[in-house]
Amino acid sequence: LGAGIGPRIVLALSGGGDSMALMSLLGTWTKSGARARAGLSLHALIVDHGLRRGSASEAKCVAKWARAAGWNAHILKWSGTKPKSNIEDAARRARYALMGQWCRAHEAGFLLTGHTRDDVAETFLLRLGRGSGVDGLSAMRRLAPFPLEGFAAPVIFRPLLDFGRIELRHYLEKEGLAWREDPMNQDPRFSRTRVRALLPALEAAGVSQQRIVDAARHLAR
Repeated sequence: LGAGIGPRIVLALSGGGDSMALMSLLGTWTKSGARARAGLSLHALIVDHGLRRGSASEAKCVAKWARAAGWNAHILKWSGTKPKSNIEDAARRARYALMGQWCRAHEAGFLLTGHTRDDVAETFLLRLGRGSGVDGLSAMRRLAPFPLEGFAAPVIFRPLLDFGRIELRHYLEKEGLAWREDPMNQDPRFSRTRVRALLPALEAAGVSQQRIVDAARHLAR
C-alpha cells in the first residue's frame, strides 16, 4: 500500500467476495506494523442502491461484518426515483457519487476497491464491444482518477488486480469468513453479466482470461 495512503483507509465494501477479501487483507496489513500504522482509521463505505426488496437489511448485514472486523461502517443510500432503463450505468454513477461525496467531506485521498483480474478481462471485452480505442482498451489501472467529473479526489486504488475471484473466495473459505453474492450479478439484463458468461467459451477457444488481461496491460504501456 505504501506510506502515502494517508491516515484514513477507505474501502468500497459491497459484501461480495472481492471486497470482503480486501477488507480482511487490509485488516491484517494494518496489524502487521502497529507502531507505524497506529494512527490509521478504517472506514468501509456500503452503498444501498434500493433497487431490490431487502437491500437495506443486506447493507446492515455487511455493516455488521465490517464492524466485527474493526472497521467503521457507513451505509450510504441512493435516494430518489430510480431509472427504468440503463440501470447498470446509473447505479454505478450513483454509487461513485455517494462515495466520492463521503471522501470529499472527510478529506480522504484514496478510495480502495476490490476489482480483480476478472474485472480487467470483462472491462476489456465490454469496451471492445463499444468500439473503444487504445485508452479505453487499456482497461483498469491500479491507480486511476475518480470516474466522475467534479471530483479532484479521491484517487481510485485497486490493490487486487493480480488476483482472481476464485482465489479470493478460496482465501475467505480458508479464513472462515462470510460474504454474499449480489443476485444482480447474475441478471442477464446487464452487459457485464452477459460478458462474464462468455468467458468460459472464450477460454475453451484458446482466448484465456490471462491473455485478455495481458493485452490490456500491453495497451496500457
